[in-house]
Amino acid sequence: MKNAARAGKQSVSVGYSGIKNSIADVLEKEGFVKNETKKDAASTTRKVEVSIVFEGGKPKLNDVERISKVSRRLYVKATKIVPFKNGKGRTIITTSKGVMTDRDARKQGLGGELLFKIW
Repeated sequence: MKNAARAGKQSVSVGYSGIKNSIADVLEKEGFVKNETKKDAASTTRKVEVSIVFEGGKPKLNDVERISKVSRRLYVKATKIVPFKNGKGRTIITTSKGVMTDRDARKQGLGGELLFKIW
């Protein structure tokens, strides 16, 4: 998504999985993208179609920083989740109640795995 936004592309299509769809739903709720799940008519495969949101000709999505990786998983308690970029950026967290932003996880008192930061 970051590369598509920087290249000025309107949308990105990725293979479907539950976690990708959940992440796209959270990013849509935060206003970074528009999400749509499509099923290919020619086959049984599904895709997650993500449209980049532009404001004044610039993409709203400026940058993404991956936190947890395959080689290093990073988990935090709810009390250790801190906002960044003075609250303008979002940290996406996967919790026992699903994928959500850092703000929502703090409100619900949930910790989990830090996936990435987006601003």
